[in-house]
Amino acid sequence: MPSGDWLWSAVASVANAAADAARAAVGRVGATRESNLIGRTKAILDKAQWKPKTSRDFKYPGKSGKIHTFDLSIESDHKLALVDAVVAHPGSIAAKYLAFSDTESRPGLFKYALYENELAPEDKALLSNVADLISYKAISGTNGEFLLYQ
Repeated sequence: MPSGDWLWSAVASVANAAADAARAAVGRVGATRESNLIGRTKAILDKAQWKPKTSRDFKYPGKSGKIHTFDLSIESDHKLALVDAVVAHPGSIAAKYLAFSDTESRPGLFKYALYENELAPEDKALLSNVADLISYKAISGTNGEFLLYQ
C-alpha cells in the first residue's frame, strides 16, 4: 500500500493555486474599476467648454528617474494635473502611493488620487501625504475646471 505522505503536498499545492487565482481575479476587477472611473472622468473633461487637453496613460518622470504612467493627465495654460484612480485594494494603494511620492512638487503641477467607492481611513491618510484625494462625486456634475484652477 502506497504511503500517504504525498497528500499534504497535493492539498497545499491546490490551495496555493486557488489563492493565486483569486488574487489575480481581484486584481483584474480592481484594474477594470480604475479604468472605468478614468474613462468617465475623461468624458466629463472632454465635454467641458474650457477645453483642457486630456491624455490617458500619461508618462511622467519621477525624481528617481523612473518613468511613471498616470491614468490621466489634464493640461491647460501651462498647468498640469496628474490623476490616478485608486480602489480599495492593497496593490492599487501601493502603486499609486509610489508614483505620487516619486513625483516632484512644484507650482502648476497638481496630483490627484481619484476614488469612487469609500477607502479605508488609513489608506486615505497614506495617500493624502503625496496627493490630493478627490471623489468622483466631486467631479460629476461639474466641468472639472477646479482641478487646475484652485
